Amino acid sequence: MWLPLLAHLIDTANVINALYNHCLSDGQRALLVSDGQDEESVRQTIQFIGFIHDLGKLPPFLSENNHTTTMLN
Repeated sequence: MWLPLLAHLIDTANVINALYNHCLSDGQRALLVSDGQDEESVRQTIQFIGFIHDLGKLPPFLSENNHTTTMLN
């Protein structure tokens, strides 16, 4: 069964959030936060990366460049 891309991206972001919250050790979290950012910002950044990881799979006909070309033809 295939999920729509948006559903997949949301699922992935939620899984990464759960992995961050439940599978990383305190030391691993400290390493991620070590550059001065607060832990919540780091968690949100990681969740965002999980959310956007498959945007390259967006069908070409939905991309702006291709859409513009189609509209001009």
